Amino acid sequence: ECRMIAPCADVLGVIRTITGGVDALGDPAEDGVALTLINRSETPQRVYLSASDLCGASALRCGEVSVIESENGAFTLTLGALDGETYLKLR
Repeated sequence: ECRMIAPCADVLGVIRTITGGVDALGDPAEDGVALTLINRSETPQRVYLSASDLCGASALRCGEVSVIESENGAFTLTLGALDGETYLKLR
């Protein structure tokens, strides 16, 4: 599944979900969730997403080492000016 979101006026996002062990083409794939956010603004933007928006995620990984934990069932994500990030569901 692929969903487009616009959590605020200057941020566009894509949530890609694989469930059931197969991708959209029916090929074997590991279940998971990936979130990509793009900030088109020249100022940093803060985005709020619920854990349910991300298939019940309680933690996200950004890059190789950065882990973001949900607080009270929600994530607060900050994007730099004219920047983008991809987050993967850890658990």
